[in-house]
Amino acid sequence: MRAVEFLRIRGRIGQPRTFTGTYVDYLSSIVGWERFRAGQFGIRHYCTVGLNSKEANNEELAEGVMEWLPRFALKEGVVAIGEIGYDEQTDLEDHYFRAQLELAKELELPVMIHTPHRDKKRGTTRSLDVIEGTRPRSFPCRDRPQQRGDRRRDAAARLLGRLLHLSLHQDGQPPHG
Repeated sequence: MRAVEFLRIRGRIGQPRTFTGTYVDYLSSIVGWERFRAGQFGIRHYCTVGLNSKEANNEELAEGVMEWLPRFALKEGVVAIGEIGYDEQTDLEDHYFRAQLELAKELELPVMIHTPHRDKKRGTTRSLDVIEGTRPRSFPCRDRPQQRGDRRRDAAARLLGRLLHLSLHQDGQPPHG
């Protein structure tokens, strides 16, 4: 059996998380199994946990995940809340983005921000406005944008002060190199 087929059967690739139980299983895998597995190869495992912006549009799921999220965020090896932000830029995504920013502040964790693949400029601007409105200087972050060379993005990060990670993909493509 090929590895990809095995992973699909095990539910690690493309499994829809449509109710709280599947999301809890997903988070448990990240902070439990993946940490154990990495340790078997001498690798220290660190991760982020958060409610994915796509899944924020399922209000019942999102409410359930938000009840569980603080427990997972306090687990060993969790270094940030994320990847959070916008997908379709809906009111529900905005609500849960802000809720997770507040959780990060309460737990004194940095955040990792996702920008939408569509209408990136509007989504990025909206994300930056929300972050600015939640007092980004209260987050324990480092000035380290993921990608280098985009002067507008770097300038925005400098204006806001203390962003840990702003994931921007030009033309909807993942970063190279």
